[in-house]
Amino acid sequence: MTSYRRVLALVARGIQLPVAADRLSLREDRVAAMVESMVRAGHLRDVGCTGDTCSACPMADGCSISQSTPSQYVVTAAGRSLLAEADDDVVPDIEATTSSVTPSTRG
Repeated sequence: MTSYRRVLALVARGIQLPVAADRLSLREDRVAAMVESMVRAGHLRDVGCTGDTCSACPMADGCSISQSTPSQYVVTAAGRSLLAEADDDVVPDIEATTSSVTPSTRG
């Protein structure tokens, strides 16, 4: 499995980018560049709030996304398809990578 797919798999599990970089022994800026590429390629969608949209949202008080937190991403259908192409023999490698990391809560 390529580093690109490994990063995508970790993001799909809600792992924050600095943690993904650490788990994969990659520099944070490399992981961030991969994520930007994934967004451009349509494998991820950035769901971060922009502007004053949070103040108009009825869920603002309980939302984990805020201006002070990093962007959050959702894996698109194209991203899920790319992950499905991964060889079965490398899936345990991703499971081992994420076994000690708790995914973030999604609302």
